[in-house]
Amino acid sequence: MFEQNWTLPEVCDACNGRFGRELDFHLTRDSLEAYLRLDLGLKPASAASKLRDKRIKGTLWATGPLHGSRVRIGPTHDGDDLIPVPVPQVGFRRPGEEWIFLTEKELSREAVASASAGSQVEVRVIAEAGGLERLCAQLAALGFSFDATEQHLDIGIPEERVQVALDFLVDKTILRAASKIAFNYAAKVLGAWVVRRSEFDRIREFIKTGAETETLVSARQGSPLVGPEAGRSRTHSCGIRWVHEQQSLVGLVCLFNEVTYRVPMFTNNTEEWQDLGVQHIFDPISRKITLVEMEP
Repeated sequence: MFEQNWTLPEVCDACNGRFGRELDFHLTRDSLEAYLRLDLGLKPASAASKLRDKRIKGTLWATGPLHGSRVRIGPTHDGDDLIPVPVPQVGFRRPGEEWIFLTEKELSREAVASASAGSQVEVRVIAEAGGLERLCAQLAALGFSFDATEQHLDIGIPEERVQVALDFLVDKTILRAASKIAFNYAAKVLGAWVVRRSEFDRIREFIKTGAETETLVSARQGSPLVGPEAGRSRTHSCGIRWVHEQQSLVGLVCLFNEVTYRVPMFTNNTEEWQDLGVQHIFDPISRKITLVEMEP
């Protein structure tokens, strides 16, 4: 909650619940922004157990047999810090090449065939206690078998300092979630009656169903903020302005000052919006909302 908590009473409970399940859930559990809530301490480390791994890919960089393997971010036993946790997976390595690891969820006939193509391939199965047989049976069902030559028990991540490379997928669901934020912001600053107009039908339909006749919403790493402290800020920002060159009303959403989502609301040659340019900063630490001047 922010000090000047913004609400949209026009949103019905049914719609709010639907978008919570279809969009908000994924943005808060399976995205860069979901991870940053933990990394910045806005959520306790124990909440890492709720992270999903469809859009978050963790790769371990460490000495030993787990180097290059896939991990998820989880809480320590006491729940006060974040640690990498190996997941069930199978690794494939052709002579002279790097390991290719596929998590249990990613194992498919096509993926295994691609990773193991060649006359010789080394296989490494990483599983929890009792999981080895399950993974081997799954590989066999996919038409892949191998001879085990070594087995190691209780292999842990080295206690030395390790690195985890995190890759985040921004798919249509995340773009729809960001668009919903931009649309709600427009409703707040322009008035709900304004965004009910037909000009907003295209972006409204994209948020509701994902339908698009062309690529509407884009995401890029970077911030719309300027100034000497902009790079270190971890605030959220929302804005909406008229882009003269494109004759388009565009919403901007940037969460934790990391990725900026550009949300075109509509395009036409009207002069109604020529002077529109408004932006607010939402500080998740101080819980304050600040109006910022934006050049139209």
